[in-house]
Amino acid sequence: MAIDEEARRAIHRALEAAHGAEVAGDMMQFLSLGERLEHLASKKDLQILEHKVLREVAEVKTEVHKTTRNLILALTPIFAALNGVVFAALKLT
Repeated sequence: MAIDEEARRAIHRALEAAHGAEVAGDMMQFLSLGERLEHLASKKDLQILEHKVLREVAEVKTEVHKTTRNLILALTPIFAALNGVVFAALKLT
């Protein structure tokens, strides 16, 4: 339920008259917090977010695994060729 500024001032004046300025200030601060509570994530929202994050992490792990495997497969013949060059160079000396 939204409260307009005039209603907030009336509530503040009533609280101040009944309980003093400090309590009225604290209560009004709580009231403004209450209006923001509707924008906070619920437990279900956090669970949905957790599942999405876990899915993304799994996709990243899969991509890293594929990339690592491809690099190893691509570099193996290069290392084998370099070994051949080194052994040939050692044999010549």
